[in-house]
Amino acid sequence: MATVLAASLAFSTSVLGAAIGIALVGSASISAMVEKPELRVWGLILTALAEALAIYGIAIAFLILTS
Repeated sequence: MATVLAASLAFSTSVLGAAIGIALVGSASISAMVEKPELRVWGLILTALAEALAIYGIAIAFLILTS
């Protein structure tokens, strides 16, 4: 029971952090693209880095559940 709780806590907090990061980076990158359209690639890269948090969280959750 404790392992399931730990896995769900690890996954849910990482997804929450990724959602906040994507929201902040997404809105900032859209604002930056209005003024300089060549910054589109940087916005996508930074958004992908924020999304990686959720992937790390699911990997940790699987590691917790399989141990």
